[in-house]
Amino acid sequence: MTHEEIEEASRIASEIIARHRPKQRRITVTQDDKDAFSMIWGMYVNADEASDGTWISDEDRKKITKLHNKIYGRR
Repeated sequence: MTHEEIEEASRIASEIIARHRPKQRRITVTQDDKDAFSMIWGMYVNADEASDGTWISDEDRKKITKLHNKIYGRR
């Protein structure tokens, strides 16, 4: 995953989160958001597996997984 891809993933996630109150449990995303996040999620999973889980902190991994679960309605 390149630096630019990581920045793009961060920007997309930040935009989704910024549209919602911090304490709101349910978020609303557009189909474009889902499509973009799906692509970024695939790159994240590939990079994480290739590095044996060492390229991202456990805290950040937990945050991105939590966002993924909220977007796709998983708990």
